Order: sequence, then C-alpha cells, then structure tokens
Amino acid sequence: MQFVVHIGATKTGSSLLQEKVFPNVEGLEFLGKENNQQYPRWLIDWIYMDDLAFEASVERIRASIYEVADAEQVNLISAEAFFSGGRFKQSVDRILKILPQARILYVLRDPISWLKSRYAYGVEREGLHLRFEQAIDFGRSPLMYYKRPPIYLPDLFYGEQIDYLNTLLSPADYQILQFENLKAAPQAFLSELAGFLGVTFSEDILTQSAREKVNAVTRDLNLNEQRWANICATIKQSFDVSIAQSFACQDEVFLSEEMEQKLRDYFRGKCYCYQL
Repeated sequence: MQFVVHIGATKTGSSLLQEKVFPNVEGLEFLGKENNQQYPRWLIDWIYMDDLAFEASVERIRASIYEVADAEQVNLISAEAFFSGGRFKQSVDRILKILPQARILYVLRDPISWLKSRYAYGVEREGLHLRFEQAIDFGRSPLMYYKRPPIYLPDLFYGEQIDYLNTLLSPADYQILQFENLKAAPQAFLSELAGFLGVTFSEDILTQSAREKVNAVTRDLNLNEQRWANICATIKQSFDVSIAQSFACQDEVFLSEEMEQKLRDYFRGKCYCYQL
C-alpha cells in the first residue's frame, strides 16, 4: 500500500492543496483534514500524544489508517500540525514508525516571508496580541506551551531538517518543493508534485489552482488595531470585563529593518536553498 505524508507548514499553500487539489485527483486517496474540518482521532493521536502513550498506540493508529486507506491508490495524509514547536524530528520519526513505507512531501518558504505572513495571520485570525518581537523565539529549547513565544524560529532551519531526512530516506522517498514556485508558476509546481505522487493532475485542477489566492490575508488590516481588539477580547473572556475599543491605533511596519537584518543573520546558512 502506498502512502505519502505532507508535512508542509502553515502559510505554505497547505490549505490550497488540501481543499482544491488533493481531494480532486484521480488515483489519489486524500486522508485527514479536508475543507478545514477537524482532524480524525487517529491523526490527532499520531501527532499530539505524549511519547509513552504514542508508543502504546502505534498498532491502533496504524490499523485506523489502514481501515480508511485504499490499496489501489496513493494514500495522501496532509497536516500542518506535523510542523511546529521544534517537533520536526519527532514528527518524521513518528511518521516512519507508523508507516515505514511512507514517502514525505515538504513545502518550504523563505523564512523572512514566512514570518511576516505567519505573524499577520496570527493577529488577524488567532487572537495574537503580542508585538512581533515578543512573538518569536530565537532559542533551541522550547518552553512549556503557555510560557514560550508562539513562533519558534528553529522550525525554519531547513538545512538540518533535510540532512535528517537524508539519514532515513533515499532521495526518491521525499520531495522538497518551494512555496514561491507555487505562487510564481503554479502549473509547474503542481506538475512536479504530480510527478512525485505518481498521478496525473487534470487540466481543470491545474487551471483552477493557478487562479486561487494562496494564503490570503486581509491586505488593509491594521495590525495594531487588531492587536488591541484581541487584547480586549482576551480580557473579556478572562475577567468578564469589557473595554471600549475606541482607542485609535496607528498602523506601522511591525518588522523593523534592524530586526529583519537580525533575522537574516540568524537564518543565514541554515535555510537550504534560500539566500539570506
């Protein structure tokens, strides 16, 4: 039975692939989250269980996957949750523990571009109210989830991640694609993806996907106003105290030139094919 696991991060076109591409390809059985629905229980356990509980559940999780898989098609499992919080190695190890024959699909994005998009998305849609500098973690020791900043920068050290894949898999068993190509040349991106999956994408999928907006965030979003609204909502939820939201916040560039240069220096030499 053939399996491919897509571990692309958020803000790398994952929703487009999950909603517009994977479910509509002949010869491909798409498993897991679809159309922004909840993950099935077996996928939640696979990703989030603590190590001891996971080890005790390997056979059950594998059996659950085989119950919904198709022996005649390529079975594709896609979840952004495999990527975050310094869990890349753990995720890859768990994927191959459950499905030793699985091939891995990983979509990368320029780390500075990813950070800008990820932060804006967090403010717009996830209630994030921290300043950009407070929201990022430069360390290599993620703290407990309630103590650490929400954006863990070493998740973007693609070089060491690919080195690890090379210790476990042959080059034919994993595929690295770049988000920038999905935006600039979507048909070429999708053709390369189809080749790795061993299926053929119809012209309808190629044409429709090329017209889709990728990772759209409200362009006229005032991040400071939205952060203030998020703070007010948090206080209301925590203390049942309402704060007037008439406070006018001037929008401003959240990533200063100084901070961007600091990030470029931090990532330089660690991000695979991206020149920083």
